[in-house]
Amino acid sequence: MAILNYTTTIDSLKTIGEIQAILAKHGACSVSTEFSNGAPVGIHFAIDLNGELLNFKLPSNAEEVYQVPKKDTKVPNRYKT
Repeated sequence: MAILNYTTTIDSLKTIGEIQAILAKHGACSVSTEFSNGAPVGIHFAIDLNGELLNFKLPSNAEEVYQVPKKDTKVPNRYKT
């Protein structure tokens, strides 16, 4: 399975900020980021739907995602290190 835009120079914290802004714009009443060893590993948010608070957790799976381009023969070797 290929990953679109498997390389980036954009800092993960900038991306997280953009995700938080989108969630807030669409009604999230709380948004938090989970970190492990200083690196973001997930986002949690809650949205009120008809008086009921719905909680969501979006964990990242960086290690498995990292393995995908390593197995893809179409990805240049410089991106497989």
